[in-house]
Amino acid sequence: MAFSASFVGGRSAINFFRDRFGENSPEHQRAIRAWEEELEFSEFLEGLTNTLNELYARDIPYEDKLRLREQVFSRSKAEWARRVANRPGNRFRSFAQQPLNNAIIINYFLYLKNLKLFEALYEAEGKNLLRAIASIREAVAKGGEPFESVQSFLNNKSNRAVVKTGVPGMME
Repeated sequence: MAFSASFVGGRSAINFFRDRFGENSPEHQRAIRAWEEELEFSEFLEGLTNTLNELYARDIPYEDKLRLREQVFSRSKAEWARRVANRPGNRFRSFAQQPLNNAIIINYFLYLKNLKLFEALYEAEGKNLLRAIASIREAVAKGGEPFESVQSFLNNKSNRAVVKTGVPGMME
């Protein structure tokens, strides 16, 4: 399941360094920061790709789309540079310094799409990576678009928790 590889890799690294070196070790803390950076950049990319998809869906001349796309790229690079200005070690810092095109955006998005969705499922599974992976497998086994399947599974899990206790997110 390649679509969740970044999630599994990021969470596995955190667990590995915690178990090997301890929760307060520099290695564990670096793994946590790296995962947080991936989550942040993933969310940023989702906004960027949504903006681009809206632009591409507009009924305007192709030349206008290209011109407006360059404006979107420019604004996005400036916004990302602003966000990471005080974080010189951010692993996605170079995004704001490179020329952008659709292929570069797709390359990033392919590996970082919907990481917050998987993180939410991880949280719903009691921060248990093996249970989260099993839930992802269960969700996508039924077919359909994988991300929608995982979202539906998560929604159903949340609804079951509300019905069972009457309180969102609380189990008996």
